[in-house]
Amino acid sequence: MVNDGFNEELRITNYTIKSDKVKEDIKIVQISDLHATGYGEKQSVLIDEIKQQEPDLIFITGDIMDEDSSIENVGYLLSGIKNLAPIYYVTGNHEYWDSKMDDLIRLLRQNNVIWLVDENRRIEVNGNIVNVSGLDDSEGYYYWGRSTTSEERLNNIQFNDKYLSLLLSHRPELAALYQESNFDIIFTGHAHGGQVRIPFILNGIIAPNQGFLPQYTKGIYELDNNTKMVVSTGLASNYIPRVFNNPELVVVTITRQ
Repeated sequence: MVNDGFNEELRITNYTIKSDKVKEDIKIVQISDLHATGYGEKQSVLIDEIKQQEPDLIFITGDIMDEDSSIENVGYLLSGIKNLAPIYYVTGNHEYWDSKMDDLIRLLRQNNVIWLVDENRRIEVNGNIVNVSGLDDSEGYYYWGRSTTSEERLNNIQFNDKYLSLLLSHRPELAALYQESNFDIIFTGHAHGGQVRIPFILNGIIAPNQGFLPQYTKGIYELDNNTKMVVSTGLASNYIPRVFNNPELVVVTITRQ
């Protein structure tokens, strides 16, 4: 369906990224910026779309809940996808703004979601060795009483870069920091697609922490050091209507071909 400006129908956005670090394809579904939005009864629409993708991994890149919404929809989603593939999660700013953080931690544990807090996990996927790392959102500094910077915490994540190295992080505006690392692909959200987009003219009018005419809002960006950054427009607009900017579920296939 052609985007008619205010159409907020869920879309599936497919990307293919080539890498000589994989032998067999890896399909990743990225969920970002849900803000506890509902998609059908008990999240049935969103769950069915994720099932149809048959993912090898599911990444959740922050703002899964919202301080102004019930956490119930988060529970429905996690319960519905927990047996599809390993799920890895990092926080966004809204988790730390929300008084329901303890409830979210309980839901993550109940549904076997792996919360990555400034750490790396080395896993095997389809015969490939993969580093999956996660950078906790900077708002967590205040929640957990931390004093370290995102740069310090990112530099402390240890991984072997001869294997495919993937990073989950909420914020695309940290691109300059990411490109100093040796990660192959960064998965981010937060920008909400720039809220208002005009095809072929405007890549977004405003984004959190990037301000007006943001640089990173949607798609795959080529950074220095051969790093690619995937930016999802997310699944909810949160207060401000989307214009020519559908909510999206991102599907990334990493292939050697």
